[in-house]
Amino acid sequence: MSTIAKREYFNVGAVDATLRVLLAIAAMTVVLTVNLDSVWRFILSVLSIPVVLFAVMRWDPIYKLIGVKTTKDKLEA
Repeated sequence: MSTIAKREYFNVGAVDATLRVLLAIAAMTVVLTVNLDSVWRFILSVLSIPVVLFAVMRWDPIYKLIGVKTTKDKLEA
């Protein structure tokens, strides 16, 4: 089993991942429907890529740096 598949690797929970995907969908909806400057379109588009990527991977490097974990460990009481 690879390191990526181990449960200890994950630090983003299901609710957190869902909210991240919804946030990225909202940002892309704004990009596609609202008349924004090209700079804001670019910023929102580029920022939504890692948001979705980290939600799908269920791992966030910033969470890792500050020691935050939103997953539920079933072994802890």
